[in-house]
Amino acid sequence: MLNWKGKRPFESTQYYPAQLKETYGEEVDDWRNKIYWGDNLQVMSHLLKTYRGKINLIYIDPPFDSKADYKKKIELKGKKVENDRTAFEEKQYTDIWTNDEYIQFMYERLILMKELLADNGSIYVHCDWRMNSYLQLVLDEVFGKSNFLNLVTWRRQIVRGMKTHAQFMPFSSDYIYLYTKNKDNAIWNKIEKINAISLEEAERKYKKDDKDFFATSDPGTYSDESIIKLYEEGRIYVTRGGKLLIKDGKVSVTVGKIRIKYHRETVGDKVLEKTVVDNIWDDIPGLGVNPNEYLDYPTQKPEALLERIIKASSNPGALVFDCFMGSGTTQAVAMKLGRRFIGADINLGAMEITSKRLKHLSTEILEDNTYRLSSEGGATSCLYRL
Repeated sequence: MLNWKGKRPFESTQYYPAQLKETYGEEVDDWRNKIYWGDNLQVMSHLLKTYRGKINLIYIDPPFDSKADYKKKIELKGKKVENDRTAFEEKQYTDIWTNDEYIQFMYERLILMKELLADNGSIYVHCDWRMNSYLQLVLDEVFGKSNFLNLVTWRRQIVRGMKTHAQFMPFSSDYIYLYTKNKDNAIWNKIEKINAISLEEAERKYKKDDKDFFATSDPGTYSDESIIKLYEEGRIYVTRGGKLLIKDGKVSVTVGKIRIKYHRETVGDKVLEKTVVDNIWDDIPGLGVNPNEYLDYPTQKPEALLERIIKASSNPGALVFDCFMGSGTTQAVAMKLGRRFIGADINLGAMEITSKRLKHLSTEILEDNTYRLSSEGGATSCLYRL
């Protein structure tokens, strides 16, 4: 068990009422997506009454203890103001922390998140090098070590400019912890990366049979029985022009070595290279590479990152929660993917950006039949204030 200065048990909370401030669109199958403006501890205390054990996926991008204040110019109801993450609760939402108050802050909130998670639910906690080791210990305490699933390393940038002159090695990665409420029941959809290459490149890179282009690998510990089955499926290749021999359930070759074929899929004039994604994510660039997504929010994350997370750990119609909402990327991607969502943030700037973003996206979705709607999510939302 992790101990820190000022550690306090968090065993109960109270219900906080919420006031409906604004709605957009009509309910879909008795559901309307929700965003809350207020302290997320109070928001989650409010949600427990209705959503305890009902949220399928949580993603949070909390403060990193970066020793910085995040500010931006925003326009609210025609007035320009200087806003930052300390607009309403300076001590909590400035990213400057003293003693171990950061750990206590996260500890209390993670306890409530666990209560909100469904039995098949998972939580992704985004952090960097500053507090990741402490966060893992807190997550172990709250969710249990046995419910740790993985630690993702995300390359958020390629080193360039002044960072190439860093005294030691420049920091280019963030970390995302993945825990679940119950490891035996956790939703998991295999993630694949797809790289499309030309037919000309495929001709140079791969062999080809009557099915398609293919790569090969050593059979390793495959049994003779497994190799015979693969042979019947047309997935055995023998090097040096050799042939596979099968006798009395045993395999041998006339010459060469046995290899397993892995066929590539050809679509039009492209050949698709599919690989299973592991816990090193170096194929999703930060917003410096995709400036069209940038909404002038300092800690904004790319939509592709949230798309991977949401697809991996939820299914259409699932309920997704992000209580450090920021620019609303989690909510926007959830809406696009046909998931329901609840979001929360204490920052006025975050509420303004997210509300505007979701209204614009809702209009797009309602005008575009390519998006999934009906009971699997919907393009409506409402704003509450605590």
